[in-house]
Amino acid sequence: MSWQSYVDDHLIATGTVSQAAICDHEGNIWANSPGFTPSSAEVKMMVGGFNTSGSLQASGIPCSGVKYMFVRGDEKELFGRKGSSAVAVAMCNSCVLIGTCAENIQPGQLTTTVFKLADYLRESGI
Repeated sequence: MSWQSYVDDHLIATGTVSQAAICDHEGNIWANSPGFTPSSAEVKMMVGGFNTSGSLQASGIPCSGVKYMFVRGDEKELFGRKGSSAVAVAMCNSCVLIGTCAENIQPGQLTTTVFKLADYLRESGI
């Protein structure tokens, strides 16, 4: 299965994720939804936040030009909000999943979708 298929079929097609990307830990995009391009600097900042979320608590979670307020995070998952939209970021062995939702989608649905796919990829060794 292609990385683009993971974005299109397992994230966007669920209706619970508005935009998504899969990147390596250096910020190189492997697949993304149209118009959604987190920069390598933003991805590196997210990756750094998995180890020490203090930096994200102070600066927020930057993603594709939008700054989300850091809500919670640990070594595998980050979650942020901006008004009624949200971002969910999951660390896998060799990649990072990033998903956002617009105001018409419940953030809990976003996190469930993104974090479930991340669990599957981790279990698969990816």
